[in-house]
Amino acid sequence: MRMDGGTVLWQGGGTEASPFKATPGNDFTGGQTGFKVVVSDANVQVTVQGDNTLGMAAGRRHQFHARAVNKMGPGVWSDWSSSIDEPRGYTLDKPEAPGSWLQSYFGRFSCDVANYPLCTDQAVAGTIKIAWTSINTAIRAGRDNLGAIKYEVWGNYAGLPLVQQTMADDANNYHEQTVVIGQKFHFKARAKNSGWASAWSNTIELVSASVPDAVSSLALTSTTNGQVVMAWGVPNFHGGSAIQKYEVSYDNFDGITAENPCDMMASLEGGGQYVCPAGVSCCEVPGTATTHTFISRSENLLETYSVRAVNSVGASTVLGQSIVVCCAPR
Repeated sequence: MRMDGGTVLWQGGGTEASPFKATPGNDFTGGQTGFKVVVSDANVQVTVQGDNTLGMAAGRRHQFHARAVNKMGPGVWSDWSSSIDEPRGYTLDKPEAPGSWLQSYFGRFSCDVANYPLCTDQAVAGTIKIAWTSINTAIRAGRDNLGAIKYEVWGNYAGLPLVQQTMADDANNYHEQTVVIGQKFHFKARAKNSGWASAWSNTIELVSASVPDAVSSLALTSTTNGQVVMAWGVPNFHGGSAIQKYEVSYDNFDGITAENPCDMMASLEGGGQYVCPAGVSCCEVPGTATTHTFISRSENLLETYSVRAVNSVGASTVLGQSIVVCCAPR
């Protein structure tokens, strides 16, 4: 394409190792398929779109240069377009950001995240592990090969500017960060294909902590018909993060999962007792409480009652005791 006083553009295409740089020999004139020209003030912006005659195709690498032409003739060719700055000559879309599509994840490590081999690990105070759903389709990869996808993690302590962190392997969909126990750390991440970086994920704030220790003691009493009172001692170590709540159960948390959590809050009754509604097997009480009462239990039966502490990382191991519910038939 050519315009008086305008620009001559030459196409090219190639591979990562050798971007194609065509020798000028054709002067594409107006009407050439695949070109769109936008003129703004003194600037000319040229968008080259794929067609068979130019050899443009998704995933190929191209470089371009241009020169101005006036009535006296052409000027000097510009440098070739950058192979470093985005999109580095690649005909690709941007990849999708970690956690940005439906049912994708970005957060503290999770055994449900695909390709994450540390599922059996427990959170350890002094370290924060994060993970995200890996890009698994060419569309989400911006039409690049999945093997070309890399990730960047940026982070810092709360209140400080985020900086790029060193990953053990930037092809992994997880990262482990050393963080002072009890301190909050912010994270964000993005994916990169051969040409582009994605938008940033949401920024998350996590605390360097482990799950808390189990409660230090548990005592059960039953002196009123159908009622069992639980009393426990606080954990010896909260894991580096404050206890948010306790969960109590009369069936050892049977059926309680991440998808079906114990999220019924016990009500505060007279005398300062937290009471779970009749028939509800699992309840939550505030992290400042150390007692709870179950009501309407079957009398004269041996039952096991359990409690666990929960902080921002997760739940402790369970401590349980058994008791015969008051009172024996007269």
